Amino acid sequence: RFLATVSLPDVIQANRLHAVDITSSSFRLMWPELLSQETGYYTLEYAPTDDLARKRTKQVSGAHTSLVLSNLAPETTYEVALVPESNVHYFPPQTTRVTTLAEEISPVQVLISESGPHSFHVSWAPTLDSVSSYQILYGPLPGNSVKLLEVDGKDNSTVVENLAPNTTYLVTVTAIYKSGKEKSLSAKACTQEEGSKVRHLRFEDMGPNTLKASWDSADGKVLGYRVRCRRQTGPSSVISVSPQIHSVLLTDLASGTTNKVCVKPVYKNQPGKGLCRMVHMQPATDAQGYKHRERA
Repeated sequence: RFLATVSLPDVIQANRLHAVDITSSSFRLMWPELLSQETGYYTLEYAPTDDLARKRTKQVSGAHTSLVLSNLAPETTYEVALVPESNVHYFPPQTTRVTTLAEEISPVQVLISESGPHSFHVSWAPTLDSVSSYQILYGPLPGNSVKLLEVDGKDNSTVVENLAPNTTYLVTVTAIYKSGKEKSLSAKACTQEEGSKVRHLRFEDMGPNTLKASWDSADGKVLGYRVRCRRQTGPSSVISVSPQIHSVLLTDLASGTTNKVCVKPVYKNQPGKGLCRMVHMQPATDAQGYKHRERA
């Protein structure tokens, strides 16, 4: 014959008033079935142990064996008394002490990642059942232009898009609790510099001492290009052209000289990155005309 074993503390707890499902603001009281709907009702009294004058009272029918107490203070010990009010038998009051948990708050951490020229990823922790939604406010620094994103309380991240490159943003994540309370935490985020390098600088022989320099356009809102030619002999020159133009003529390049040519895109808020190549002009007697090599 098999015997079920139950520990003595479990038996004692099941036959007396005790608390389960304890959180920072609530707990469930449970007690043995002492009364019925017909034989009476229960009076519950509870108060913080350090302020018993704040006693609150609830009455429930004799059919109940549990009750949730909510809207409690976090990290607080409560004195609880259960008084069975019976018209048949006398039952002594039962008492217990219950301490609520420390309050969990969100967010306590905001993390910025995957930053690009026009977007970044925002994540936060922890996510709590008590939060109904999160609001993400973001705007460039300095400035007072702010935009708002709202995400569900179950989410812990979002992507902020349509941003300006090479810009610092203030990001504030606000937890909107189901109770109506709010908790905010801010972090700074920086977008990356836009891809700003010209590509594929190449040269074409256009006759004695003259080359045509051509390049592919740079990314982003280019205001123009600046072409600098540093001649081995003779003065250096700088040519500025509009963003639609991707080639210039370089003249007065002496035969037998090595010259440095750099093309740099021009942007409104930040300097672009130049691409430079060295060009060697062969003597006029050489049928090859000229040679060029890319700068290491």
